[in-house]
Amino acid sequence: MDIKYMEDAEMYTAVYLEFIAEKMVLKIINPYK
Repeated sequence: MDIKYMEDAEMYTAVYLEFIAEKMVLKIINPYK
């Protein structure tokens, strides 16, 4: 395993989780959109 690869994977995971959280928050705030 490459350390650089691990760092990239962590970054992508964080971005992905943020994206999901944002979608969920938007759904809660505005469920009819």
